[in-house]
Amino acid sequence: MVRLAAMRDKLARFETFCFAGHAATGHEFTQAIAKAAGRGLEVKRMTWWLVHALAPFLALPRELSEIAYLWHEPHRIAGDKLAAAIGEVPHTPLDVAVARAIEHLRAA
Repeated sequence: MVRLAAMRDKLARFETFCFAGHAATGHEFTQAIAKAAGRGLEVKRMTWWLVHALAPFLALPRELSEIAYLWHEPHRIAGDKLAAAIGEVPHTPLDVAVARAIEHLRAA
């Protein structure tokens, strides 16, 4: 972001740049959390049929129902525009990023 700020005079007033981040399934993400925590995690299956059945009546199940596929599909925000503007974008591996986040939470 420092490199992007350095070239702000060449950008449109409200330019939008996205950071690609990590593409991981829910399972891969929970594995990274378990590794960083140094212990296994008990991950229970979501009762998706109930979530979908309640979706027409309640906001939370409706929203969960819309994003249910994200548990199984790796996804990320496209960062092509940022890379085109500043060149190589620094990237922290998922395991390292999760470990640092957990360290920060423990220190808080």
